[in-house]
Amino acid sequence: MNIITISEEKFNELTQQITEIRNAIHSKPKGEIVYDNSDVIRLLKVSQRTLATWREDGTLKYSKIGAKIYYKPEHVQEMLDAGLSTNLKKR
Repeated sequence: MNIITISEEKFNELTQQITEIRNAIHSKPKGEIVYDNSDVIRLLKVSQRTLATWREDGTLKYSKIGAKIYYKPEHVQEMLDAGLSTNLKKR
């Protein structure tokens, strides 16, 4: 059994980081969901290239944090609503 020892200072630093993470998680409004690329690709059954094109031409709003891209569900819905045809054939 390996026992890892850390200084009291390091322990306090880690405890502070855990507290900050916990506070950040609990301060986020309930029900606020974001999608990443893989979520939207799966949800809409499109390719990664199609999703990139939608971002590039402004069809789909997104946020980029570092190398990660995020989408709000309401922006995905707005894109889908904008694509609704008003010339639907009556059966």
